[in-house]
Amino acid sequence: MDRRLVRRLITTLWLNLADGPHRFAYERWIAPGGAEVQWAPIPDRMVLGSINDLIFAAKYGLVNGKSPADLSGWLAETPISVLGMNSPDRVFPKIAGGGVEG
Repeated sequence: MDRRLVRRLITTLWLNLADGPHRFAYERWIAPGGAEVQWAPIPDRMVLGSINDLIFAAKYGLVNGKSPADLSGWLAETPISVLGMNSPDRVFPKIAGGGVEG
């Protein structure tokens, strides 16, 4: 894996998260694991399709003036097919709490 890519990603995340409400998340979960980044296979086409949908939505948001912090919240509220047309901000807390509801 290209360590330069990981360093660049970590630096860019820091620049976008350090002065905002997500600084704690960066310091708690992103920075400590920066040296342990691994690439993982995509389990199926539905997951890949949802990733592509989020990439296109992110590009649209950036082109239309959303800041990275605003874009993050906007994408978290975006329904995606792999989550049963739920949004990540609704589903992930349920997963963390022990159960997934549709």
